[in-house]
Amino acid sequence: MSDGGDRVESLIDAVIDGRCDEAGLRRLAKLVRDDPRAREAYLEQMQMHALLDWRHGRVGLPVDRGCPGRGRSPTFVGRYWGIAAVFLIGVGLIMLAAPSSRRAASTVATLIEARDVVWAEGQEPIAVNARLEPRGIRCASGTLRLAFDSGALVTLEGPADLRILSGMLLRALRGRITARMNGDAKGFTVETPSTMVVDQGTEFGVEVDASGRTGVVVFQGLVDLSCGRSAEHLATTRRLSQGEGMRVAPTGDLSRIIAVERRPGDDGWSTDTSSGGEAVIRSVRDNIRGLDSSKYYQIVHRGLYDDSPAYVDRPHEWNGLDSGGLPAFLRGADYIMPFNDDKWTKDLEITVGMARAATLFVFLDRREKPPSWLAATFTDTGVKIGLDEGSWPDPTLFTVDGGPGRSIDHVFSVWKRDVNRDEAVTLGGLRGGRNDRAMYGIAAVPRP
Repeated sequence: MSDGGDRVESLIDAVIDGRCDEAGLRRLAKLVRDDPRAREAYLEQMQMHALLDWRHGRVGLPVDRGCPGRGRSPTFVGRYWGIAAVFLIGVGLIMLAAPSSRRAASTVATLIEARDVVWAEGQEPIAVNARLEPRGIRCASGTLRLAFDSGALVTLEGPADLRILSGMLLRALRGRITARMNGDAKGFTVETPSTMVVDQGTEFGVEVDASGRTGVVVFQGLVDLSCGRSAEHLATTRRLSQGEGMRVAPTGDLSRIIAVERRPGDDGWSTDTSSGGEAVIRSVRDNIRGLDSSKYYQIVHRGLYDDSPAYVDRPHEWNGLDSGGLPAFLRGADYIMPFNDDKWTKDLEITVGMARAATLFVFLDRREKPPSWLAATFTDTGVKIGLDEGSWPDPTLFTVDGGPGRSIDHVFSVWKRDVNRDEAVTLGGLRGGRNDRAMYGIAAVPRP
């Protein structure tokens, strides 16, 4: 449905924007009548826009208050939804006349994995590979993974209470969700009691805790975060990019998420502080206060290997300087992904909390003179590692020692310091004022 899909999308946009004339409506009606995929696309888009406009207080607003970014009067909004509603009734009659197509289009996702799931009381268990219609899903614990026909791959961690409203819209009342869009698809939306999160081609996480607070973090790409959904409290939208996160209280108040923990090779993540298990790094914080920044640090437990991502805001990777890869003593270390842009912040203070006795490492760009805080309390090991600013293996490239391997753009020296359990170590900023170097890296391994 490539050409037809383009026509459907443009006609739907025209209906939503109030630009669709009678001839356009007739063309759209024919497409929807003749093509089940066009029919599903129309119903899904209209449902989403209706929910978004209703939740954001854009329907029935007084003329003097307007609609954010739209400039529509209530008369226009009423006319637009009147046309859409009449057309929707017509589509409904068409679907009643074609029950087999309607049934085929009623399922929107497939449950592809259920791991250690304990279903909530009253929730009928769902079998792996089951096709899912819009419905509720509740579990007391465990992990569920759903593949949506729209291209979204969604991981749900319990305890969770989720409603599938369509192939592009979820309502989360409790739980932790990770959503990743495949291909060029955009617009997948997660609604919570206090927010609306709309993806713009990305991987992101949404967490709703027992108190109703919503946490939103962006792992790749962009999302639009909207807070406030009534006529009295018009929605405000904030765009978050890779490496940014915010927490929204039920009142709509915003606060920064300082750190996110992830597990390598897994969609799992958490904003909680590690206090046990195999964690070496317990926490990380900085001296940036309030909403001056929406950046978060990412702690990856036992995750440092060749090709591990180095920063939350760049696609750079840590690598060894030759075919042997990273030094053995660094492999499997806990490490922190900071912001590469923080190389500009001279007065930066990063405090790392340790969960156990460990050796703490700092990776310093060789183009940067060692800052005083590093030289005073850390020791240069003499070992060097590399930063690859791309992520594409190419056997025709050469490493800095002349051997075959991955490209190394910059060389970093490895500094170390022994620390005790529950000790907090404060690291400083770089000298700033230069763009020809990168932010330092942070890692730790257990110490006997």
